Amino acid sequence: MRRALTITIATLLLGAGLLLGQGVAHAAPEAPTDGYDVVIKVANSAYNDGKYKEAARGFIQAIQSRPERAVPYRNLARTYFWQSQYAEAVAYYDMYLRLATDADDRKQVQSERRLASSRAGEQVWTTPEPQRQALGALEEQLEKGAAYAPGGGGAWGLYNTLLRTGFAQPELAKLRRRLVSKLLDEFEGTLVPDANQPTPRLDLDAWQLQQERLEAARQLTHDEALLAIIERRSALVGVGLALLNGQYDEVVATAGPALEKNPDMPFVRWLQITALVEEGEHEKALDAVEALAKQLAQTRPNQLGYAKILRASILQRMGRGDDAADLYLGLIEK
Repeated sequence: MRRALTITIATLLLGAGLLLGQGVAHAAPEAPTDGYDVVIKVANSAYNDGKYKEAARGFIQAIQSRPERAVPYRNLARTYFWQSQYAEAVAYYDMYLRLATDADDRKQVQSERRLASSRAGEQVWTTPEPQRQALGALEEQLEKGAAYAPGGGGAWGLYNTLLRTGFAQPELAKLRRRLVSKLLDEFEGTLVPDANQPTPRLDLDAWQLQQERLEAARQLTHDEALLAIIERRSALVGVGLALLNGQYDEVVATAGPALEKNPDMPFVRWLQITALVEEGEHEKALDAVEALAKQLAQTRPNQLGYAKILRASILQRMGRGDDAADLYLGLIEK
């Protein structure tokens, strides 16, 4: 019965010069990225098997993964058409046509849209209320709240809530860009030391949150420049976590490369020196202090005193009490 009905509908559409779904599974593939291609392939297969609800779920997932890509909107519109959800079909045809301005199949899709519109009559699809509420909450959090909070909250948590409502519209692309920007700004702001302090005050939990912020941003962007920033900043997080976990050999091994990738974050050298001291590498620690002092003389001369105190502390550990005393005395006399 189902097959006969499908043939009848297809025959009618052919008579009108249309065949919905033609080319869904055979469209030229877009550049492969993350799991998008797999999701599209599975959804197309479900569509061609007549499993339209399953296909719709897949196309929604594809849109949520890459909301700037047009094809899933067209395919989702077709699943709605075959489920007699004509108003939804019209809405998603419109989204496709808005994105695919130069597509070869625009005329065909426009014809499909007209058919869906005639079937819809006066019915007009609007964003479901749960999605509207979730979207509003996310917009407010992006404007005034935190990007990422403990437990995966903040704007990041609200973004994922929005996805769970099934929201799949082109506006997601802009929301993702805003969220990535906010996540990275929040990450950078957390690394700013207090006034006249040499390093940011981050405990283990704070460094773990920093790691989660970067991972959230990584999941949201495909921009190569932003991914490069995330990769560079991840090196900083690795050093901070290793130090607070007592993995001093790891800090010694990774602090140098992290500094090379992040020359604008000199506080990493303080972490490096701490690890060298804990590892008993006092001579290397003194060399690192010397390098730090040269850098501070050019960038943050008000913090040179911290470097001298650190040098004196290392000398004291080495049993060079007189040299350490001279440094302390020089600081006191100033």
